[in-house]
Amino acid sequence: MRAVSKTFSILTTLVTVLIVVVAGAVFLPRLFGIDSYIVTSGSMEPAISTGALAFVDTRDTDPSVGDVIAYDIGDGTVVLHRVEGTSGQGYITKGDANESADLSPVSPSQVLGTYLLQIPEAGYLLSAYESRPVSIGNIQFPAAALIIIGGLIALYLIEFFLSESVKNRAREKE
Repeated sequence: MRAVSKTFSILTTLVTVLIVVVAGAVFLPRLFGIDSYIVTSGSMEPAISTGALAFVDTRDTDPSVGDVIAYDIGDGTVVLHRVEGTSGQGYITKGDANESADLSPVSPSQVLGTYLLQIPEAGYLLSAYESRPVSIGNIQFPAAALIIIGGLIALYLIEFFLSESVKNRAREKE
């Protein structure tokens, strides 16, 4: 029984550390002006993978030719494309996998920042986390967040009861 309790304790600690690390990797950069976006198309393949979590420096909104920028196309959709040149109306952009430049120039006010790096496949995991809100009263939570929190509570409760059971058996033997 002690081996099961110890194993469960280690598992609970590892799961908790993993969740803290993932949450930190996503939310901590925001304190330093870095936003993350989930890449949903292959227009920047192979430089930026579909399903990646792309990080953008929001403090750098004055890109140079060759930089990959994040920009808002006006309806809340964010696009990551490379700056191919400039015109009087703004930046000429193009996805690396696209054959031609984007139809409309990107105005400087549309630029959200300059691309820094990506974590391949991490966007797929986050999209599952961010989807399907659940309402509790007037507050909405991502369903996955509630599942993770509920799972952690269950793990800690099981660990507590296992450790109590081990302690009770040890007392009975004395």
